[in-house]
Amino acid sequence: MADAVRHPREVKVTPLTSAHPRGESCIAESADGILMACGLPLSGEPDDPPAPPRALPPGPANDGSPARDQKYMAQQQLFLIILGVIIIGAMLGMAIVVFTDNSASSNRDALANDLLTLGARAQHYYKQPRMMGGGGRSFTGLTIDALTSKPVNDNGSYTVTTADDSALVVEGQGTERGMDGNPVAVVLTVFPDSVAVVPQN
Repeated sequence: MADAVRHPREVKVTPLTSAHPRGESCIAESADGILMACGLPLSGEPDDPPAPPRALPPGPANDGSPARDQKYMAQQQLFLIILGVIIIGAMLGMAIVVFTDNSASSNRDALANDLLTLGARAQHYYKQPRMMGGGGRSFTGLTIDALTSKPVNDNGSYTVTTADDSALVVEGQGTERGMDGNPVAVVLTVFPDSVAVVPQN
């Protein structure tokens, strides 16, 4: 019996337009209808498709939503408002301090001028003989009423605190407050041939 002549199978190769999930790039179809993929049968269920890319959680790097942008802008505006309030408050505080200090300084100068006038009168009293209504080379017994008819004026009030043979002390208290919160005070010490004016605050 003659051996049967074997005919080689005809194979039709069709390139794939896209890569197979397992990496095959062509499909081969034989004459008997068997499909091959690069020598591997495609019968049966294909491998599991690749997992879809995992979604990243929302965050600053991948969240560009308008709501987040608006929230960020609102935070910036709030920060600028707070910063502006702090700066304005500091400037107002400095202005108040400067204004208060200027007012106190002006009042202090006015007190010193009034005290110098009183000091000149006290020295005149010291040098004037007693028989002419003076002190006869002494300040003893000299009062504020003998020095001025207005011991209280727009600048403040004046009081004689010490009056002896060699010196007279007059204290002036102003209408403005100094840096310590107390009324401005200036002390005048009168000697027979000199005076000393000392601010107290």
